[in-house]
Amino acid sequence: MSKKGNFSLKGEPGDLLIKVDVKPHPQFKREGADIISEKPITFSQAALGGAIKVDTLWGKQELKLKAGTLNDEQLIL
Repeated sequence: MSKKGNFSLKGEPGDLLIKVDVKPHPQFKREGADIISEKPITFSQAALGGAIKVDTLWGKQELKLKAGTLNDEQLIL
C-alpha cells in the first residue's frame, strides 16, 4: 500500500507491505481463485449418472452426475 507505512527519517511515509499466509484446509484445496474438493464415486454412478452430496464451504450440496462421467473429470458448482 503506497505511502501507508512508517515514516522515514526524511519524514515521509514509506510503503506498507503485507504478507498473507493461507493455512491449508484438511478437505479443500485452492487452485488460483478456485476451491477444489474431491469426491470418489462408484463405477455404477459414473456409468449411469445420478446425484451425490458434496461438501462445499457453505455445507452439503447436491451435484448431478451425467451418465458416462469420465475418470478425473471435474464438475463445477
